[in-house]
Amino acid sequence: MKIGKIEAVLLAAIIVCGTMAFAFPAMAGNTALQHAIVYATGAVLIKDQNHSDDVIGWTFTGVTGENVMDPVNSKGETQNTTADEPVATLVNTNPVAVRITLNAGTWNPKGIVTSQGYNISATDNSSSYGGSFATLNLGSETVTGVTIGANSYRGLYLNATLGSAIIRVGVSTFVVTCEV
Repeated sequence: MKIGKIEAVLLAAIIVCGTMAFAFPAMAGNTALQHAIVYATGAVLIKDQNHSDDVIGWTFTGVTGENVMDPVNSKGETQNTTADEPVATLVNTNPVAVRITLNAGTWNPKGIVTSQGYNISATDNSSSYGGSFATLNLGSETVTGVTIGANSYRGLYLNATLGSAIIRVGVSTFVVTCEV
């Protein structure tokens, strides 16, 4: 079988692309999906940016080593810290103030996310981004020190640093608990 010039060029291109994909796996995209759950002694809900529809999770997409600051929630809304658009809002439907604790569960498979951070708006009924992220303790509770007032909401901002180039997709559970 004789290979023509066009076939030879296409074959060479395929070999080069295959070699690059093997040699540079860190350039491949990673996706980390986090499911959101609320456990509350009151009624704090995880809602969209307009604090009206339920949000059940968010996705971080990027390359190995990247600090992803623009997760997309289950409603298709993208977090934008510059425009004060959180990935979700925490809505307290209680007639009393509640203290918030977060738990970013361990990622499975381990290594897809190496660190994760959060920022909760500083004042009630605001989605303003506070300018920096505090570290979440992956796999255990993080006491935020934030209290959400009665019948109020606050913006929730998240970031994640993506890990292993070999692992492409991972999942975690994100739990919000509150106490009066």
